[in-house]
Amino acid sequence: MLTIINVKETLADALIRLSAAKPISRITVQDIVDECNTSRRTFYNHFHDKYELINWIYESKTNKILDHLNRTKSFEECLIEIYTVFLTYKNFFLNASAIAGQNSFADFFYTHTKEYFISYITDHYGREALTEELLYSIEFNASGQVFLCLKWIRDGMTVPVETMARYNIENVPSSLKKFLDIH
Repeated sequence: MLTIINVKETLADALIRLSAAKPISRITVQDIVDECNTSRRTFYNHFHDKYELINWIYESKTNKILDHLNRTKSFEECLIEIYTVFLTYKNFFLNASAIAGQNSFADFFYTHTKEYFISYITDHYGREALTEELLYSIEFNASGQVFLCLKWIRDGMTVPVETMARYNIENVPSSLKKFLDIH
């Protein structure tokens, strides 16, 4: 019996396969369901539209990595793994990053990154740690990290993942570094 996660993964795999052959902007929900031999109803039982599926793919691949931050992995190790995910699914993320406007992957990526940092700090240090200065640092950092990553994707991902992680680490605002245990 298929579980909800299995159905979502099946739909995600179909979109990833299709994105290797044509731009995501030209892939329809019908194309996705035809690729995995399911129905539109099944798709819409799990996702609002293909953009929600794109975001779910990113989130499902990165949240597993981020769950290990400071428990078993450093921030740098997590960044390396996230850049490796982008590299592994190069065609998909290149296509996803080309989508502009409402429901864009770039907007979701920024919001997810910002909310992750806020949640991480709240969970580990309490809500009172979120000063106005720290919130600005989080927004600044999320903007920079997302812009740098999207540029790397669009430029063909030629810079090694370890170097990209180091670039990110070196540019994290000092007010945020202490919460991420970056020295």
